[in-house]
Amino acid sequence: MAPADRRRTLEAAAKREPTQVKWPEALAHDALDRGDTKEAIRWADRALELQPGDADALAVRGRAHVLRAEYPAAAKDFAALPPGVFAKQPDLSADRFVALVETGDWPGAEQALTSLTVNSGSRPDVARAQQKLAAEKQRRSAASATAAASAPAPPAGRPRPADGSPSAAPAAPAASSAPTSAGPAPVPGKPVASPAETSAARSRDALAESRRLIATGKSAEAVRLLNDALRADPANRELRLALLEAGCLSRSYSVAAAQLPLVTPFSDQEAAPMFYAAVVLYETGRDNEAKSYLERAVPRVSGPLVDEYSRKILGRP
Repeated sequence: MAPADRRRTLEAAAKREPTQVKWPEALAHDALDRGDTKEAIRWADRALELQPGDADALAVRGRAHVLRAEYPAAAKDFAALPPGVFAKQPDLSADRFVALVETGDWPGAEQALTSLTVNSGSRPDVARAQQKLAAEKQRRSAASATAAASAPAPPAGRPRPADGSPSAAPAAPAASSAPTSAGPAPVPGKPVASPAETSAARSRDALAESRRLIATGKSAEAVRLLNDALRADPANRELRLALLEAGCLSRSYSVAAAQLPLVTPFSDQEAAPMFYAAVVLYETGRDNEAKSYLERAVPRVSGPLVDEYSRKILGRP
């Protein structure tokens, strides 16, 4: 049936059976497929009048609101949906993630990020939202480090005797030439590193050490090292790419797979990460996504492992 004929048939059915929710639902889907978001919202509203809380109508209306950049309205619709709906509709999960980022619901966005498929990262709006979330996590991490460094030390409490009588003033500590726990005094004329600079330096050291461990066949140790480093610097993409590689090589596929929504999309120059992504996806049962990444990576990578997975995933001799 031609699209125009289908639309007329559905409208006639909705007029003939005005209390049947299935007709405005179908018309809302039809309008969304045609890119008429205003009409999709109108029919979804009608369906929700007939059946408040209707998941299908909420999903269509939420998607239409995202396409219109009406993110607060979209987030409200998505919040009313049962969680199981998103597991069955990857594109809907991506829409929810974008809406949460654009409304500044950072905890919700971080949670929604874990349910995205790798292919969702190819959507420009999802990629922008991932970048915004990563920047926000980096900002919060730096702010926390700065606050911790600048916070005054708590005053020492005066102990009180068990009988409740006023305690004597504590004696002054004797002078000592030994170094204190506060660390060495700053060298005159040498700039003091900021907390953010210190954190970045630690991440660079962890990344360098992980590469040494991977090169010497100690990928499992690299996984532990990188996990520790990411607790202090969760927005660091280079650490996550290294963890993707280490997790793949150590067969910690679930650890590696958890990095994919946080590092995609890949650029064409990131052939090695794309290859590791393909292996991880294949080993976790996502063959179609694995094939897509491996086809992009194979022209730029080589080696026994590449040959092995080219046979497994692409069926190449």
